[in-house]
Amino acid sequence: MKPVKLLKLELILLVAVFFAACDSPAPEISLWVEPYFISCPSEGGEYLVKLTSPQAWNSATMASWIKISPVSGKAGIADITVKISANREVADSIGKVLFTSGADTVELIVDRSGREKGDISLSSHEINAPTEGGIFTIDVGSNTQWAVSSDASWVTFTPGVGRNMGSITITVAAAQTTEQTTAILTVAEYGFGSGDVRDTVVIVREGRKPKPEDYAFTIDKDKRVIFSSGNLQYQPSSGIWRFAPKQYYILGYDNKNIFNTDYSGWLDLFGWGTGNNPLLWELDVYLYTTFTDWGVNTINNDNAAEMEGKWRTMSNDEWVYLRDTRNNAEKLRGQATVSNIHGLILLPDTWETPSDLHFNPNPTDWLTNQYEDEEWQKFEKAGAVFMPAGGCRYGDNIVDQNNIVGYYWTATIRPDYSNLQAMSFAFNSKKMFMTGEFGFNYGLSVRLVKDIK
Repeated sequence: MKPVKLLKLELILLVAVFFAACDSPAPEISLWVEPYFISCPSEGGEYLVKLTSPQAWNSATMASWIKISPVSGKAGIADITVKISANREVADSIGKVLFTSGADTVELIVDRSGREKGDISLSSHEINAPTEGGIFTIDVGSNTQWAVSSDASWVTFTPGVGRNMGSITITVAAAQTTEQTTAILTVAEYGFGSGDVRDTVVIVREGRKPKPEDYAFTIDKDKRVIFSSGNLQYQPSSGIWRFAPKQYYILGYDNKNIFNTDYSGWLDLFGWGTGNNPLLWELDVYLYTTFTDWGVNTINNDNAAEMEGKWRTMSNDEWVYLRDTRNNAEKLRGQATVSNIHGLILLPDTWETPSDLHFNPNPTDWLTNQYEDEEWQKFEKAGAVFMPAGGCRYGDNIVDQNNIVGYYWTATIRPDYSNLQAMSFAFNSKKMFMTGEFGFNYGLSVRLVKDIK
């Protein structure tokens, strides 16, 4: 048994320890956020975190897609709302919110998933529209939002925007020109990323049927014509007239057969006014004194048979007006080579050069404007006229300047030379000119025209 004195000492020490413990400071409260990590889907969302702070605090973030409220507060425990916007990118994104209280800092980390990669698929990728246009519908298969655009004003659509599955109504306006036209309608992801997710439909619209005025050439005040589809040709064995199958066809030395009534080939160089006697070749100029226009004949491949009126030969003054006086005359003519044949291009009053071709007016050579048959067909479809340089014939055995100079009869007698010569429209590689050097007995090219209203 312990002595009483010892027991008193232990009791005193115990009491001392107890009071000493009561006098020690309370533990410090540290800056803390819970949770400290948020995993968020691509759609974003709203989250609640608790912040414990021993004193006033502030927050900051470099991520514009993270918004917190409140952004600052007093000491204690605070409920903080974290709003995370949707991710418009496919890649994941990481953002941080930094809370500061005095010298202490703590981070809230936000891991936001990337959105699902967009996909757009159209039910059709080509629309072939007739001349009159029309209304067409295509279906859209998609897992994203999309917008529609077109590179041509003649294609309109509704709706302009959509989301996920849907359909688009496409309206194609009627063609205003004879040229086939193409447009591209694009359906692209809208509001996300760079718009690389897309699909397209190609719209091809046929040009309208040509009208005479599309190919009109003004040859005098208030007077317009269209040209025949080629130089005039005649077959002696059959007595058939035709226009050359291609505008650049010339027959050259075949014209030496003009004396042969059984010749089954074709001729294209005629004495002046021999519409009623195309095989007249004799040198006696007085056999040609009566002018009969070649247009009085039936043309086997008449390119304007449905039009009223007859084909005819232009006068000297009409050629001059066409060459020099009509509006923009200097821009609507030029030497050229088509399928290796030299000649002169004449363009209609309302000419527009096809977008994929070139034309330089008034060159001083044959080679500035060169076209193969495929290219020339595009010019021809747009209304261009080519007058080949067919040269001339004298008698039945001389053909000269073939593919060098073009000579075309007019219906006009040379006024100052005893009525034995006629005017002709001529050109070489450097210039165009009117000439009265040829007597009626020379064989020159003939290009007919028809008047239009």
